[in-house]
Amino acid sequence: MKLKKRDLDINFVASSRVNTINKSLLESLKESGMSTLYCGVESGSQRVLNLMKKRNHTSTSKRWI
Repeated sequence: MKLKKRDLDINFVASSRVNTINKSLLESLKESGMSTLYCGVESGSQRVLNLMKKRNHTSTSKRWI
């Protein structure tokens, strides 16, 4: 990541959808200074997610929570 390469001493907060993150990305962000990550879960109901035409699955949200 560019922040890590520049060796800047900063902290930051980020937000993400649970279906766009992975362990490698989380580790890189933390090493770059991320102190908090807010994750959005739009619904705990697969039926509702399907009706809203979201390409997310409740199993993904459960895995990250």
